[in-house]
Amino acid sequence: MNTSVIENEVPALKTSEVLTEIPQQKKRILIVESDSQGARKLALQVGSAAYDVITHDAANAVAAAKKLPPDLVIVDLSMLGEAGFGLAARIQQTVLWCVPTMFVAATTEPELRKKAELFEAVGFFEGAYDAKELVSAIELALREEDSEETVESLDVPQPMEQ
Repeated sequence: MNTSVIENEVPALKTSEVLTEIPQQKKRILIVESDSQGARKLALQVGSAAYDVITHDAANAVAAAKKLPPDLVIVDLSMLGEAGFGLAARIQQTVLWCVPTMFVAATTEPELRKKAELFEAVGFFEGAYDAKELVSAIELALREEDSEETVESLDVPQPMEQ
């Protein structure tokens, strides 16, 4: 009987090599915008940062979120006003988790900002906002969401002592 150990002829992969071979899925951003020109502009701004961008009007946003759950939602309050907060809440109820949500508004109404804070939005942009700041806020929100998910997945229950 031969008891010699056969060496593996395939070289071991380094951890960094394994991680780089896993294709990264693009994060999906749902933009809810009633104005088609505004939707296109916002989609170009966000899409330029290599996100998968989906735009829908308020009437179709909830169904779209159910079909393809987003990683982040941007709701334009310019035409929706305060009803945009209810729409964002319905999207979260539909996907059954707290989707990071940002709000944008063409106006500078203090009440909208207060409601966004109560909603615990990850961002609120009003007036003539800077597109680079919006994209930076999206990146930060998604990074924070990913790190929270990593921590939660590492939270393994310990066996009970007897």
